[in-house]
Amino acid sequence: MSSENLSSKILSNKTSSLLFFALILSFLCVTLFQGSRGLYETTEGRYALCAWETMQSGNLLEPVLHGKHHWTKPPLTYMAIASGLFIFGDNSTWGARFYLIPAFILTVVFVYLFAKSLWDLPTGVISALIYSCSPFLVGGANSISTDTLLVLWHSLTFFAFWKAYQAKSRWFVYLFWLGIGLGCITKGPMGFIPLMGIVPFCLWRWLVYKEKLWYFISPIGIFIFLIVGIAWYF
Repeated sequence: MSSENLSSKILSNKTSSLLFFALILSFLCVTLFQGSRGLYETTEGRYALCAWETMQSGNLLEPVLHGKHHWTKPPLTYMAIASGLFIFGDNSTWGARFYLIPAFILTVVFVYLFAKSLWDLPTGVISALIYSCSPFLVGGANSISTDTLLVLWHSLTFFAFWKAYQAKSRWFVYLFWLGIGLGCITKGPMGFIPLMGIVPFCLWRWLVYKEKLWYFISPIGIFIFLIVGIAWYF
């Protein structure tokens, strides 16, 4: 084996180990102590109570709080909380915070995939590692709110957009619209935040390099977005 091939193999092993470490670190950061403390007031208590009352009502599409409809947020976060309460029990803080665990870990995965596609494998691994141990992000993933779930959909949207741009793949275009839709059904207009970077990029590529990016205006993709992200509001 040549020295160049040996160096590549060593680098590959190191990056694989770092990626594994990043995933383990993200799992530990978002799992330890989730059930060892009570719900913080007022935010965590309000979200958990709304999810529980909505689950008891039998209609997960209509959030209920204190016996009345609660329309301040779309229902996806309440559904996510309710799924944990259903698994772990009504009075379980583990159940109320359970959705934060897969949401945070999957975000780390999409950060890795996005940075890897945008640059290279080592950059993707380092990006995942940095995300895994950023105090503000870890703190957010240890408290019930819409934000950790919303950031998951944002990371999915950016990853899908870049893969669609690279490969001109209609499947990634569909995934891009799905990500925006999931963001909108999680926190309303905040689901459009990725477009604040994506739209200027597309305009720049079109005006300067004459790239035609009309394949992103996909009827099927827009239909997915409307069904997932908008239909509930009607």
